[in-house]
Amino acid sequence: MNALLDHLVNNNRWLRLSSVRSFGFLGEAILGSEVATINKLLGQNKIKFYNLYGPAECTLVCIYHRLSIEDIQSGMIPIGVPVPGTHALILDQYFQPVLVGQVGELFLDGVQRFPGYYERHDLTEQSHYGSFYRTGDLVRQDPITGHIHYIGRQDFQVKLRGQRIELGEIERCLLQLVSVCVVIKSEEHLIAYVQGKDIDLDQLRDHCRLHLPQFMIPSIFIPMHRFPLNKNGKLDRQALPKPTNLLSLSNNI
Repeated sequence: MNALLDHLVNNNRWLRLSSVRSFGFLGEAILGSEVATINKLLGQNKIKFYNLYGPAECTLVCIYHRLSIEDIQSGMIPIGVPVPGTHALILDQYFQPVLVGQVGELFLDGVQRFPGYYERHDLTEQSHYGSFYRTGDLVRQDPITGHIHYIGRQDFQVKLRGQRIELGEIERCLLQLVSVCVVIKSEEHLIAYVQGKDIDLDQLRDHCRLHLPQFMIPSIFIPMHRFPLNKNGKLDRQALPKPTNLLSLSNNI
């Protein structure tokens, strides 16, 4: 999305989209700041924005949400509710339903769910729980609206000094102050890569201290001019620059 915005603004191409009436986001989590920029470029509140969610194994779109002005302003954008014909479960590691508001893995079933991987019965069995497909995505359900919020990939759940940490939770905290943020674990440290205007690293640390437990506060903050992308235009986490000396860069927080 950042690449699209850069292209529209830097090359003055946004006028070519003046006839657009609906805009759907699919494939990556979106930020309220990105939607606000597009909304401003193409005409305030003239476009219907949709957040769309779904893995290829469930024929792409199986959960959706039409964004409101409040969503854009708050930056807390849910993926929404299942489309008709789709059933969603949020389960813990023991395949038990989590309490509303708690984080769990998203399982999907419905008419659009794929039957399995071609000639890979082992993968098919691993990716299913009964008739439900295991997405590997961590989500939670809002206890008031019922909307499902995307938290992050289960692959990005790490353990640090005995504590289980959702990297997506740290990223959401920092996204209140920066436009883009990626948090990774490297050795025994959490590293936050951030991008935005007038970044104040001390302010970021203070913000984390105020909103996160001590063990979830990144040791290192690295400002980025641009984030590396793979050939599909998505973030390439493996290409993020690694600090040469973690111990010397760490901060006692």
